[in-house]
Amino acid sequence: MSGCVQASSSKSDRGSHQPSPPPAPSRDLTRPRPAPPPPQKKNQPTKQAQKVLEKTLQEAQETCDKAGSSSDECAVAFDNVEEVSAAVAHKKQAAASSDPLEAFCDDNPDADECRVYDD
Repeated sequence: MSGCVQASSSKSDRGSHQPSPPPAPSRDLTRPRPAPPPPQKKNQPTKQAQKVLEKTLQEAQETCDKAGSSSDECAVAFDNVEEVSAAVAHKKQAAASSDPLEAFCDDNPDADECRVYDD
């Protein structure tokens, strides 16, 4: 035999031909993209509660101006302000600690993400 040795095909050459991935779809640059939906107002209830608190405080100040700062009516009016203020604080805390998945599941109880399996 005269030095004619056929090179054996390597493992990577045999049957490893894979088709290349399809090209990415081209985007029509002549048409603008649709506008995204407007952001949802997460703090809308908090703003409304804040307005109620401001109104209650203003009414309490007016009551105290008319009845006197040491009157029972003034004390009751500022007790109301304290209660509304506590309610606003609780709303803010609940909004800050709310789980987005819980909110989603409240709106979409039949979604796959919201299924609950019994053991």
